[in-house]
Amino acid sequence: MKRAKKAAASREYPDGSPLLIADEREPGLTLKVRGRSASWILKFNGKSRTLGSLNDVGSASAARERAQAVRALLAAGDDPAAYLSGLAAGRTHDEAVALAVKRKSAAAGHWTWDDLARRYYQNLEEGDAAEDGSPIPPSADTLRDAERYLGLRDGQPGKNGKPWNTGGHHHLRGKLVTEIDLENMRNGARDARSISCARKCVNYARAAFEWALENHGGTSGLSKVKPSWRMVSPQWKPRRRNRSVEAEALAKVLHTAEIWFNRPLPGRRIDAPAADEITVAALWWLALSGQRRSASMCIRRDQVRDHPERQGWKIVAFPGAVMKSGRNHLLPVPPAVVERVLNRATLRPKGVDLAVPGDPKGQRLHRRHPPERRRRFAVFCIVSAVSTSTASSG
Repeated sequence: MKRAKKAAASREYPDGSPLLIADEREPGLTLKVRGRSASWILKFNGKSRTLGSLNDVGSASAARERAQAVRALLAAGDDPAAYLSGLAAGRTHDEAVALAVKRKSAAAGHWTWDDLARRYYQNLEEGDAAEDGSPIPPSADTLRDAERYLGLRDGQPGKNGKPWNTGGHHHLRGKLVTEIDLENMRNGARDARSISCARKCVNYARAAFEWALENHGGTSGLSKVKPSWRMVSPQWKPRRRNRSVEAEALAKVLHTAEIWFNRPLPGRRIDAPAADEITVAALWWLALSGQRRSASMCIRRDQVRDHPERQGWKIVAFPGAVMKSGRNHLLPVPPAVVERVLNRATLRPKGVDLAVPGDPKGQRLHRRHPPERRRRFAVFCIVSAVSTSTASSG
């Protein structure tokens, strides 16, 4: 290197007869002096590539590292121009390699995070298919959660009118899927919202990556990178819920609800009935139908039909969109349940099409929300209140 610097300063070697100093360790690497300039040159497959001037690459070890990276890019059929321009702009070796990969992916039309999230959500909307080929539509809860925790609802009004934001997806906007770091997204969601939000963001992101790799590995660009998303842990697991209900406890809830029907609970400042006719009917419907609360409280009148073969019986149709399995479900209802529940729930004003409607007056329970949500909220509150009352009474 000293010889090259001295030769460049003295302009000893003209353009037509340059000085070539081959590196003894790195094949094809040469220091070329021509006039006042001295540059590192790499020869590969009969072609030469300038790696940088002697002033830019001031040591032989740095020149060797650069030559190895350029040779690897050329061997893969890639243009090292982006890598070399990144180094010339002051980036580190790793940053320059990442820049080269990014430009190559962009040129190939590989997906960004926004493409991945949008396409994966559209795939969820299309639903799945059963073994017999019948469609299984996605549940409304699945689509709602996917939209939230893929960051598709960021900036849109939330429950309280304030903009919803996970706090983590701004790390991913505009980035290619081949360069995304889910740890920053997870940590941002955890710090901005909660560990539960961070867990859901990671789970939905990992599911989206797996779907893209399996179905669109080439066009997305994921088939040529390591599946680093599999290494990112949500760092938190929810406690397993015990959803089993003892018959004795269920009987206590129903019995207490009937006792305090149209009567205020003791010890409450608000002098309002603990349960009205429709709320008690809703509790019985939950107990006897055996369905989840979100599915039970969304049944409408046109989904309740007369049984074609049994006098006095009804058939209630649960659409797949409200079922956790995603499949349509028919439930035969005997006359006793029809009388005890469905007929009891029909005590409502005209024009309400829910089989178990919300508060008729719309005054007490979440007046901003639709009737079915008010009814689900009412049932949740009355179950909590009644359970507490029965527990305290022994």
